[in-house]
Amino acid sequence: MSRKIEENVNRRPNTTTLFISGGRASGIEGLINKAPGVVSDQLKNNLKELDKNYQIAKEKTKTLGKYLKNQDYKDDEWKKASELNTDMIESINNYYSIKGLISGELSTLADKAKEKILEDHPLKDPILAAKKDLVLVADLQALMFAEKLDRDAIKVAYDQLEKSSQQHKDEFNDTLEEQQEKKSYDRFHEKIEDFLGNI
Repeated sequence: MSRKIEENVNRRPNTTTLFISGGRASGIEGLINKAPGVVSDQLKNNLKELDKNYQIAKEKTKTLGKYLKNQDYKDDEWKKASELNTDMIESINNYYSIKGLISGELSTLADKAKEKILEDHPLKDPILAAKKDLVLVADLQALMFAEKLDRDAIKVAYDQLEKSSQQHKDEFNDTLEEQQEKKSYDRFHEKIEDFLGNI
């Protein structure tokens, strides 16, 4: 088992860099230095922290592999394995926490880009309204599948989605009929009503 761990650690590419750039050529620092002006300093710092936590987890995993391979656990009764495990869990939790922050900021940048791209599109407003409703659906689902149910938060999210969907449902009728998209948009809101009806 220890050989398998070590082989996997040694073969695994730097997924942090792959996630961001699609390759390892320039590394995280090169990517950050080439980032466009719309990328905030906070996002750049989060990318550095993401990479740092990835590297820590990778190194601790490699150390654990060697520890197991050398059977050092026989000498210290698994003490070092326990310490490495704690460190790995901490860096992995940090990694995913930071990744969530990065995803949020990238999502905001993507939303701004979508608005710019759709600037002259005749269905801009219905598309952005539908996206807003989809975000509310995702938020409600996240609350419903959370480890600890918060009924008050679910009720607030439910009401917010219901209100938003009802508002958007008939708001763009003229534009949608003109663009022959009314039926699709109606089906979209029927699906939201079905979703709400099943909660």
